[in-house]
Amino acid sequence: MAYRCICFDFDGTLADTEGMVFRIYNELAKKYHYAPIDTSRREQIKEMSAQEILRHLDLPFYQVFRLLYEGRRHMHNRQEEIVAIQENLPAYFQMLSKEVDYCGILTSNSADTVRDFLWTHQLAPYVDFVEGGAMFSKRRRLLKLCRKLRISASQMLYVGDETRDVKACREAGIDIAAVDWGYNTKPALSRCHPTYEISEFSELIQIVQYHNRHQEAKPQKVRRYLQKMQRKQHKANDGKKDGKLRQHDKAFS
Repeated sequence: MAYRCICFDFDGTLADTEGMVFRIYNELAKKYHYAPIDTSRREQIKEMSAQEILRHLDLPFYQVFRLLYEGRRHMHNRQEEIVAIQENLPAYFQMLSKEVDYCGILTSNSADTVRDFLWTHQLAPYVDFVEGGAMFSKRRRLLKLCRKLRISASQMLYVGDETRDVKACREAGIDIAAVDWGYNTKPALSRCHPTYEISEFSELIQIVQYHNRHQEAKPQKVRRYLQKMQRKQHKANDGKKDGKLRQHDKAFS
């Protein structure tokens, strides 16, 4: 079945909030006497799931809600510091909006912070819904959203950057495009076996367009198509580099 809804995570997927999140956590860690996260440990933590991070930091589960609540408030107060993961997001969202019926966001961040970001970065005209506060039971929230939109799980494609996103989608029967520019690393995401793995936003457009034009195609066929397009792009980029080198050599000959 065609994808009728593209649903995005926010932090790490659309917004580059990684540095801010670590700074806010360390501020709260100092306030509540938790172990801070120094720069040398950040890459190690990006290999972990949410549950593994809590164990690694020896952070009591009952304190997580307080940290989330205060963390969201701190982030909202600094929303002018939040930058888009790419400058050309409006163009990509415009293309996506022509391919699907719904384009929206389901995130653990606050809905107000997300809406302010959308207006700041000219994305609001292309986003149909914003669902905030989805830290836990993401599988349940995704399926509830499907019911709200009156679509089946197979008609949604989620786009996220964390292992918990992949696991929630697998449990819900929802396809997921895992991006490798966010919180979890590419190897960590690969171990969870997402439907698709992408390194460029343009690859998401290719997935949706191919899937919706070849609805009988299984994910394996879509992945092969994506790999074919990636090889073409790499070949084209190599050709451009060779051309520039030849021009450079000619100029100095």
